[in-house]
Amino acid sequence: MIDWLFNNEICDGIYNCVAPDVVSNSSFMKTLRQVTGHRFGLNAPAFLLEAGAFIIGTETELMLKSRWVVARKALKHGFEFKYKMLDDALRNIVLALPRNQYHFF
Repeated sequence: MIDWLFNNEICDGIYNCVAPDVVSNSSFMKTLRQVTGHRFGLNAPAFLLEAGAFIIGTETELMLKSRWVVARKALKHGFEFKYKMLDDALRNIVLALPRNQYHFF
């Protein structure tokens, strides 16, 4: 989408560069585990995320707060997603990487 925005002269202003299929974090993690062949995942409680964020000097807002954002403006200007569903996009990413390039544990 960023490449499309950069090369499309009618596009100006602020755009939400987000996926077309809005999912919860729980659904995202379930799909990621399925695509990568992991049977279970460990939850990350908020207090652990906050401790980790404090250590690296950042905020937990993007991980802990909900943001239901849609790419309405890009779609209105004719952008088309190559992968409309999360599992297709994740499968494309994971299949392009050697197994030792991504770790969950």
